[in-house]
Amino acid sequence: LDEPTSGLDPNQIVEIRNLIKELGKDRTIILSTHNLPEVQMTCTRMIIISDGRKVADGTADELQQQGEDSRFIASVRLPADTSPQEAASQLEGLPNVSGVQVLPSVDDTFRAALTAEGTADLSDNIFQHVTAKGWALTELRRDVADLEKVFHKLTQY
Repeated sequence: LDEPTSGLDPNQIVEIRNLIKELGKDRTIILSTHNLPEVQMTCTRMIIISDGRKVADGTADELQQQGEDSRFIASVRLPADTSPQEAASQLEGLPNVSGVQVLPSVDDTFRAALTAEGTADLSDNIFQHVTAKGWALTELRRDVADLEKVFHKLTQY
């Protein structure tokens, strides 16, 4: 199917997605499109082709992991005697952390993006450090590259 939802209204798009998913239960459906959110909503496996060569093959989650180094976003309410710079310095010292970027915050919380060495999972170390310090952890999540960034990275010459 080539761009099967192009030009359809939202209700028709839902109907086509459902039809593709139903047919795909016992058949292989090949969907050709540049609409990556559509691919993510419809397909169980993706292949990215660039210049006639297969550059990636896998599920959306597998492809998103190819996008960038592992990053984790943490938001913390710090006590009055701890500065954001001090908190960032402490987080940089955690095992498998290759960098800490302080992020803007919409309230009085300290927000940072921690980059892992390779594919290391930093969540346990972050959680243990924050709770041991008595800081209030308000957010901790793995930052995932969107498929458009992955596509761009994999198809650059």
